[in-house]
Amino acid sequence: MSVILRYVARSDVGSARRNNEDSAYAGAHLLAVADGMSSWDGSVEAGAVASQLMIGALAPLDDDEPGGDLLSRLDEAVQQGNAAIAAHNVAEPEGQGGATTLTAILVAGDGLGLVHIGDSRAYLLRDGELTQITKDDRFVQTLVDEGRITPEEARSHPQRSLMMRAVDGRREIATDSDVA
Repeated sequence: MSVILRYVARSDVGSARRNNEDSAYAGAHLLAVADGMSSWDGSVEAGAVASQLMIGALAPLDDDEPGGDLLSRLDEAVQQGNAAIAAHNVAEPEGQGGATTLTAILVAGDGLGLVHIGDSRAYLLRDGELTQITKDDRFVQTLVDEGRITPEEARSHPQRSLMMRAVDGRREIATDSDVA
């Protein structure tokens, strides 16, 4: 049975922020969301640049029928996006400080590859039931996993926004990936 994607991409700055640093891609074989983040010492647009560079590295995967190992192709694109962010940081030092989360799904026939870094969640909708299939790379999620706090306590924890993993061009990226 082939995987069928029904998709739409939309981003909204919301009411708490002035800038939207998110990027998304929705195509026949590739779905991706990158949530850009500017650091306190980075430019206002650094997160937007990081998310755009990551989506730009992934978009070529949406060819007529992706072949080969889906996870390897996703991982290679993530490494290319990370390298593009690093190159941008060198070329535009005043624009440094940007990072992005990433969740991307690549589909070929009945195969599906998923890569996840950060806290942009992926869900599976099957038979009317919505199930979260990724885990947030946040400090509070680690505390929940270790049984030190409850999910309810995580929602109001003073370090609930502390991200443990993101693509920032400063280090090699180890991706969480899965194939179905």
